[in-house]
Amino acid sequence: METKTYRSTNDTQYTFPVKVKGSVRWISFAGDQNDFTTSNKDIQEAIENCKLFKSGELEIINTKRDDDILQEYQSPKIYSDIISVNDAVEILVSSHGISKRKLSSKDAIFSIAKEMGVSFPNLSQD
Repeated sequence: METKTYRSTNDTQYTFPVKVKGSVRWISFAGDQNDFTTSNKDIQEAIENCKLFKSGELEIINTKRDDDILQEYQSPKIYSDIISVNDAVEILVSSHGISKRKLSSKDAIFSIAKEMGVSFPNLSQD
């Protein structure tokens, strides 16, 4: 099973209906990240076919298989060679699918890294 996380590209907390197997299902993008995660293939398909996704207002930020998720939680990713904020941002964007706009401060970088199970032990938190 594949889990996908979708995020608003413009920091809007969207709530919108999609049709899933003939029924209307409401999707809400909320929380600090304005995101929505699902492993339901029918909901994923409905989101990816909606106007907001096709226009680029929603994006997929993370796609993981269940075995990848389990492995990620069992072994945190430690980047001891990272000593600059720019390098930490690059790792979070390229390797972990985080939108660059969400990484606008050191606090945000460390907060999101913690959520993702990522550690930058040699990056100063000052």
